[in-house]
Amino acid sequence: MKPLKFQGSGFEYFKIWIVNLVLIVLTLGLYYPWAKVRRNRYFYGNSVLGDRNFEYHAVGKQLFFSYLIALVLFIIYVIFTKFFPPAAALFLLGLFVLIPWVIVKSMMFNLKMTSFSNVRFSFEKNFSDAYLNFLLYPMGLYIGFIFVMFAVGLLFALHIAVGLIGLVGIFFFMIYAIAFLKKRNSEFYINNASYGQGKFSTTIELKEFMKITAKTLGIGLALTIALFLAVGVFTATFIGVETMQEISASMKQNGDPQNSGVIVALIGAIYGGMILVMVATMAYSFAANREYIYKNTLFDESIGFSSTLKALPFMWVTVSNFFLILLTLGFGAPWAKVRIAKIVLANTYVDTSTGFDKYISENQTQTSSLGDQIGDAFDIDVGLGF
Repeated sequence: MKPLKFQGSGFEYFKIWIVNLVLIVLTLGLYYPWAKVRRNRYFYGNSVLGDRNFEYHAVGKQLFFSYLIALVLFIIYVIFTKFFPPAAALFLLGLFVLIPWVIVKSMMFNLKMTSFSNVRFSFEKNFSDAYLNFLLYPMGLYIGFIFVMFAVGLLFALHIAVGLIGLVGIFFFMIYAIAFLKKRNSEFYINNASYGQGKFSTTIELKEFMKITAKTLGIGLALTIALFLAVGVFTATFIGVETMQEISASMKQNGDPQNSGVIVALIGAIYGGMILVMVATMAYSFAANREYIYKNTLFDESIGFSSTLKALPFMWVTVSNFFLILLTLGFGAPWAKVRIAKIVLANTYVDTSTGFDKYISENQTQTSSLGDQIGDAFDIDVGLGF
């Protein structure tokens, strides 16, 4: 197994980031496609396996047309929202129906524009599974959730104890729904992807995703309880119960509490704490799902992958990135993005023991001639470069 690595630095990317930011502001957002290309080329070009790196081949002009389409759609939606609200609802419904098509076309374009060691990636045009995974299944599970909620309401009407059992049922239904969609979507993205003439494949089990989902929800709940306990202890220790009672009585009498600064500080602490809880919970989910998926993914049924990214180190990076961006008023974002790239790639391994170098050499001759045709294939894909 060989690890990937990211060779860039925060200061290098900062120079690209700040120029992109200035040009986007000066052009009222029109420079965004070129900014995205510069960003992607920097991160792809500095992502290395052995002595070979990835490359991003799209150009700003390609992305600009898709960006204009997205911009026009947004303007239409804003106009409808202001002057024709029913039309805005129908417009959103139409966009919702297009989501699976957008996902497939986006994957096709982005992988076509990506290469490793001069060999291109690709994505199979699979609209039937896309509409199942990103439209029909989510709608079915949502309707099922509404039905379960209604049933639990009836159970509470019968007896509170029976209703509480129903709440447990809702919890397990949520775990199943999240895990089911994660399994289907992971299989969709991986099993339809190719590199040169070889295909990626994965075999993953629903029960494993259910375990990860249950742990994720459990961690989120535990951290939320810990947050409110900490706020409660801090309030009782440093502010005092009597002060809080006086503030509550003042709110009831005048609607304008005394010591309103205390209330603002507590609300701010809870709000900030909940953001940190979400960041930490999502970090755990990302690391755990990634480890399981990589372990069960193969390329050409012979080359394996591994993710050694652990939840706690990744949580630390994501949470510290949050404070880095907050304390620098956003100017620390380039360093935060580079820190994520470094830890993720350093914990990504590829099994090269089965002659990966030989595979690359053979496939370069088979696929490199397609490079000039990629731009010509960019017809309907133009709507998805963003």
